[in-house]
Amino acid sequence: MSELAGESSGSAERPESGAGGGMSTSTVRLAVSWALVALLLGYGIVQTVITAAKLF
Repeated sequence: MSELAGESSGSAERPESGAGGGMSTSTVRLAVSWALVALLLGYGIVQTVITAAKLF
């Protein structure tokens, strides 16, 4: 009985760890997305400053 209980608890832990992994994957995707947005925004700002410097 204790072995069956151990197996059931083990199988119960797997979906939890899978859900946690899914959340961490989502968090990583969110971080990568924001990093890409920040990178493109920074690039746009740099290009704007360069263009403005050429005008003056």
